[in-house]
Amino acid sequence: SGINAEYEAVVSTQSTGQLSQEMSDDPLTKKIDEVARLLETCQFPEFWSVIQEEKIFTETVGFVEAVRNFVCFVLKLTYKNVETEFLLQMLGPMETRLEDLALAN
Repeated sequence: SGINAEYEAVVSTQSTGQLSQEMSDDPLTKKIDEVARLLETCQFPEFWSVIQEEKIFTETVGFVEAVRNFVCFVLKLTYKNVETEFLLQMLGPMETRLEDLALAN
């Protein structure tokens, strides 16, 4: 679909540093840069807040689940135990039960 193709084009050209000035100035490109920076620096609560502003992130099939899996991976590498409240902050707004997510990860 159009949005996914646009997102893939931005991500692939960002990795090679070949974005046109027009694409670099695009608000969506700037938002993707911000979201990537938040994930790379493990600022997960802020990440969840920012992605609520753009439907491309919340409506792209599998995106939220993939990020939650990444967050779980990072938390498993970093901590032996975490408080439930902290975990919920790191995992963002969820429709899935925490127990179901824990079983999957």
